[in-house]
Amino acid sequence: MGSRKALVESTKAFKALDDAEKLAGSRATRVTWTVSRSAARPRRSPSSTCSRRCATFRAPCRCSDMLTSLAEKVEKVVALKTAHDKVSKELAEYKEEFQSLKNQDVTVLHLKDKIASMEEERAEQVAAAVEEEHKAIQKVFVEKQEKEKSKEETTDSGHLGR
Repeated sequence: MGSRKALVESTKAFKALDDAEKLAGSRATRVTWTVSRSAARPRRSPSSTCSRRCATFRAPCRCSDMLTSLAEKVEKVVALKTAHDKVSKELAEYKEEFQSLKNQDVTVLHLKDKIASMEEERAEQVAAAVEEEHKAIQKVFVEKQEKEKSKEETTDSGHLGR
């Protein structure tokens, strides 16, 4: 107790010193504090250390519970990662299929336009062929009429002359 009181008094005196004196006397005050603290440490007996260790070993271990819980969480994360990968793959396939369908839709529209233009072209060709055939038939008809007319005239002139 006496040494502690002396330490407190020397500390108070140290605080009252100006800065230059503090630098010179700081080492002695530090050594005094270090010695005082090491002397003040309680001495532990081996029996107290043993009793603390035994109490620690008897305490329930929560490490296994935490490891079990952590393992379950890891399994859930792995399952979620697997599900995420599967859904991502399906999404990529759907995007590819959708793009393919878009391309097919464009192709179908293009083919419909082509079919329409071909039908128009074919209708024009048919109309032209019908017109030519009509002219040919009309020409044949006119020729037959002229032949019959000339035949009648020859028959009429032959009848008249007899």
